[in-house]
Amino acid sequence: MNNPNDPESPSETSDMQTDYVVGQDNIKGQLGPIGFDIHNRVFVVSALASAIFIVLTLLFPERAGSAFQSIVAFSTGTLDWYFMILVDFFILFCLALVVLPYGSVRLGGADARPDHSYLSWFAMLFTAGIGIGLLFFGVLEPVYHANVSLPLGIPSPFGADGALNQAAIDDASAMGLAGTYLHWGIHGWAVYIVMALALGLFTYNKGLPFSIRSALLSHSR
Repeated sequence: MNNPNDPESPSETSDMQTDYVVGQDNIKGQLGPIGFDIHNRVFVVSALASAIFIVLTLLFPERAGSAFQSIVAFSTGTLDWYFMILVDFFILFCLALVVLPYGSVRLGGADARPDHSYLSWFAMLFTAGIGIGLLFFGVLEPVYHANVSLPLGIPSPFGADGALNQAAIDDASAMGLAGTYLHWGIHGWAVYIVMALALGLFTYNKGLPFSIRSALLSHSR
């Protein structure tokens, strides 16, 4: 732990407020009986991109389907090494926070205290998204990867004559479990932790909006 009396201690400088005022860039108005309050850059850009994407997909469904399939095939067949290295980096980053002084920064400021105990947090996690996810995807995901998706170039367990190939079944089953562990094991948790830390730090310590754009905004100023 760092000395709280040390002016250079991360725990002392964790209350990193900025001069940003929530809503300062927003567009506010009234459209008939409906009022709106939107961020003028993030909303406009994302709304226009979504509208163009939807319109082009509806106008050219076959070309869009072919393009989507090509993107998925390229991502899973060529960039699989990148995804693995990326999530491995997230794990190393989380472990580094455990031993480095930056891990002692308290979310919410030096005087902040958690509203719930560790037991309560774990209970809420497993009775909400994680609980239902494990209940449903704990069976669906390995079966899907082994029989439908066939990740990382694993050949189909069905031969040309429709007969099952036991060796291919074993390979597909192993890769199906590997994909499930990647999504629901320590790798998945590391990704969630990094995102949660970004949201928590820039929202509760820097006073920025509870949005992914806040992390980018703080770096740009």
